[in-house]
Amino acid sequence: MSDNPGPAVRRRQLGAALRRHRIKAGLSVKDAADHLLCSPAKISRIETAQRNPTLRDVRDLSNIYGISEEESSWLMALARESRERAWWQAFDYDPGLETLIGLEGAARTISEFQNTTIPGLLQTPEYANAVISLWRPASAAALQNAVHLRMKRQQILSDSIRPRLDYVLDEGVLRRVVGGVAVMRAQLEHLAELSAASAVDLRIIPYGAGAHKGMSQGFIILEFGEADERMPSAGPALPTVVYIEGLTGEMYVDQPAEVAHYLDVFNGLKGKALQRNESLDLVRSVSRTLRT
Repeated sequence: MSDNPGPAVRRRQLGAALRRHRIKAGLSVKDAADHLLCSPAKISRIETAQRNPTLRDVRDLSNIYGISEEESSWLMALARESRERAWWQAFDYDPGLETLIGLEGAARTISEFQNTTIPGLLQTPEYANAVISLWRPASAAALQNAVHLRMKRQQILSDSIRPRLDYVLDEGVLRRVVGGVAVMRAQLEHLAELSAASAVDLRIIPYGAGAHKGMSQGFIILEFGEADERMPSAGPALPTVVYIEGLTGEMYVDQPAEVAHYLDVFNGLKGKALQRNESLDLVRSVSRTLRT
């Protein structure tokens, strides 16, 4: 895959960096807007990645904030990359996935909890087909395209530098037969192979663990490393982000207090789950029941 995680992620990186420099310069959003001769809303939208700044905006804000020439050049590079075409734009994809795919490619750690379905990065093509056709009914060609895109995303599992992948699943995810017995059996065997090969850290919360805080919904936590090898002094690439998919669309949570809550919940769920070897045994056990 490309070294560029995509325009949405570059916009987030650029916005986060500009916000850090504005605060460091002791300027409010209104102060920055007055200097740039624009509305405060424009500055806010740039910082929250809702607007793509022009190269001139980045140059002028660098001067206003007193940013060094070296780091200003790095910010300009981010601005250019925020306009580049990402690999997934060759697909007819759901625009709501743009940010998630980019964040997956940039993340250092992906921690996911699911209580209904196998996580997308761990799905077989047949299982993905069954799930996507249920949630996003479309033509056969569009369905095939969506499944192909999901499989392409899984390339990060085999990249030489891949994120750490932590998964916690409710036992119900294993027991719910999706796509028929043969499809589900193959999916569980694939899950067992990934876990046995240590490609992922997979934990299962058994029914016997009782009630837990993840029963309401699944979520993905994406954590990031340093900003960029071109400008390591720039600090964190992005704040930790929580992704939640619902019936009416996607939601991203990045407020520190809310993110901290999700991290605490994930760690609590992991504490309720079986150990890795016990989880693997359970996956294999459920798979064997489907053979009979």
